[in-house]
Amino acid sequence: MKLTELIDAFFLNKIFPGVSHGWTVRYQDNNVTAVKSANEAHQDMLDWFTKYVQKR
Repeated sequence: MKLTELIDAFFLNKIFPGVSHGWTVRYQDNNVTAVKSANEAHQDMLDWFTKYVQKR
């Protein structure tokens, strides 16, 4: 059985190369790659909440 068959929700798993664990909240402002990746991850999170959690 596949994991997607067991979970009744949409999920997103994205790998961001060049960043370490916990990077979305702990990164150096001068690290262009980390800042860009954190902004993208934050937007992905907001999009997910807007689509799946907001009141309908």
